[in-house]
Amino acid sequence: MHGTNFLLAAGYSLNRQSHVRVDIFYSKMSYRQQAMVDTFGTIFLLLPTCIFIAWASWPAFLLSWRVGEMSSEPGGLPALYLLKSLLLLMPLLLSVEAINQLLIQLKRIREPELPLTEISGGKV
Repeated sequence: MHGTNFLLAAGYSLNRQSHVRVDIFYSKMSYRQQAMVDTFGTIFLLLPTCIFIAWASWPAFLLSWRVGEMSSEPGGLPALYLLKSLLLLMPLLLSVEAINQLLIQLKRIREPELPLTEISGGKV
């Protein structure tokens, strides 16, 4: 059940900038350079990873729903197929937030002097 929290919180964590970031060079960069790094990471790392996770999870999701998968353990989860749906919901939610972040970063590249709170509508 803890996996549910992690799968559903990934997009929210990205939205709030509370994800883990290796900050060796990033903090010394200008806002524009940070936005360029974030844009590159979103386009070439995050979105392809989301697509791959959805693609790789599709067969397990489909089979689980076809057979109405349930836990074989006594007192286990009665509808395991609902949990396997999260394997597709997580990359979907994360992709939506990635596109949101991408739009914010593109605006930040064009107008680097604006504070991030003004670009993102008051939330950081």
